[in-house]
Amino acid sequence: MNSFEDPWSGYIFQNGTFKSLNYLPADINNSGTIVAGNAIHYVNGAVKQVTVPGAAATFVNGINDLGTITGGASFGPDAQGKYTWKGFTAVCH
Repeated sequence: MNSFEDPWSGYIFQNGTFKSLNYLPADINNSGTIVAGNAIHYVNGAVKQVTVPGAAATFVNGINDLGTITGGASFGPDAQGKYTWKGFTAVCH
């Protein structure tokens, strides 16, 4: 359950209403675009999920004022049961 006391959730106050991000915001740029967890939250209220093809998990860590997103992706498990992490940059279209 997410509440304002939940330390693992972030919130946006938009049009007089709080909306949960379900993650702590990782970064926000000067345009007001927020990245959190594996999602991008735009000022207009739209949300886009960020996924890396073939990855078991994708995490977004930052966004700059040009809209370039940084993050990491986990691949695997391999034959030994291990996961490999790779960083990425991306621009949303």
